[in-house]
Amino acid sequence: MYPYQTKPVSIEAKSTESPSSLAQDTRLLDLLALVQAEAAALKVAYESRQKAASEDSLKEIFRSLSLDEAKHSSLLGEALYSITGKRPAVTEATEELGTQTSTLIQRELDNSSFYRDILLALPQGELRDYLFEIFSDAQNHSLILMNIPKE
Repeated sequence: MYPYQTKPVSIEAKSTESPSSLAQDTRLLDLLALVQAEAAALKVAYESRQKAASEDSLKEIFRSLSLDEAKHSSLLGEALYSITGKRPAVTEATEELGTQTSTLIQRELDNSSFYRDILLALPQGELRDYLFEIFSDAQNHSLILMNIPKE
């Protein structure tokens, strides 16, 4: 597929003593925490599909999708840290998504719209760039999933 960063990406907080002005927006913080949990749930769903796949090529596709979701969860955690100056709790997948391809496609399409709306509401900056990366990955995931053979 394509190379992954092997080291965690870190968005440094400007100052832990004076949190970002975005820290006052509790709705934004709740939305970021929500999508971080969604990324964790998708990671688990892709890992499940990887284990169930019969072909090595499919295993590799689901492995790369799972790695992307782990990266998204990490980026969102770092984004929350850059805004609040506090590390968020590690997000565990609490929702059973199901692993049907059609369900995963719809989930990725919904996520890409959601990420687009959030990033367009933010001022220019690092946070917006990271959300754009996640938005692009969600669109790519839906395209990849659309080309997987029917179950």
